[in-house]
Amino acid sequence: MTTQTPSRMQGDGRFGSDVPRHVEEWVRQNLITAQEADAILSFERSAHATSRRIPLVAEAVGYLGAALAFAAGVTLLGPRYPDFARGVKLAMPVAVALALLATGLPLRRNEEPAIRRFAGVLWLLSTGAVAWLLAEAVFDVDEPATSALLIVGVGTTAYALALYRWLRNTTTQIALFASVLVALFGIGNLATPSGGSTSQVWYGVSLWALGVAWAVGGWRGLVEPRGTALGLGAIASLYAPTITVQWSTDLGIWMGVATAVALLVASVGLRSTALLVVAGIGLFSYLLSAIMYYLADTLGAPIALFVSGLVLIAVAFVTARLKKVTAEPGAT
Repeated sequence: MTTQTPSRMQGDGRFGSDVPRHVEEWVRQNLITAQEADAILSFERSAHATSRRIPLVAEAVGYLGAALAFAAGVTLLGPRYPDFARGVKLAMPVAVALALLATGLPLRRNEEPAIRRFAGVLWLLSTGAVAWLLAEAVFDVDEPATSALLIVGVGTTAYALALYRWLRNTTTQIALFASVLVALFGIGNLATPSGGSTSQVWYGVSLWALGVAWAVGGWRGLVEPRGTALGLGAIASLYAPTITVQWSTDLGIWMGVATAVALLVASVGLRSTALLVVAGIGLFSYLLSAIMYYLADTLGAPIALFVSGLVLIAVAFVTARLKKVTAEPGAT
């Protein structure tokens, strides 16, 4: 009986570029084990790498050229933008968003990975254009509205969510994450119109909560690609305490330490070396901050630094062990 790998089973149009999503679904349905899923994805990555038609260097040069063209456009129109009529200011982001959306639509199912990534970048920029439109529509420079940021965030989130449902890749996920974050910050503006330290607490806690929720969503397979979700969630939840620390140093430091420890534990369970490295860097940073804050003028500082060194050694050992375990074909 002839068997087929998922990427070759393209007769019904459901496979090919959707292999990661289907493999995760097979794991959830207990059709294959996690180790078998890793083997399938590893094979697919190697197969795509060998069949790549557009070199990474050429792709990078293309993006560089697009960035230079964008910078030229901003330089040309920027000084004249304030003099444009309001109707023109509203029409410009609409035209940009529609053009980027329309260009990306036929590219999102292309067999070439670089083309699909380009479609995601176009839609990421399209999301930015929608945010530009909403900001132009609701922000009033003469009378700032506390609800303006929330309107921009909610509207952009709705648009980004629609794009993400069409094309689940790294760039559309980043657009969705950023849009939700803007909406959360908008809620903070409404809840704390006077600003100050209360706003700092809200911004820090909301970013931390979003990061944790995003990472959990990636772990559970609700947010795809999984690696992007884990990365965004880990970075956001580790950075958030640096905002909170401006209101309460104690809260910020210990929130950061607890988050880093939790990510370390999760990285071992998920066998993710990248997550382990990010968590290790975060733990070292917050431990160093704690040492300088609590023990800077005491003899305990050198001891604490020594303990931090031991922690880093332990992280390095776990990283090496983790890579060895994941490399073993029969690892469980």
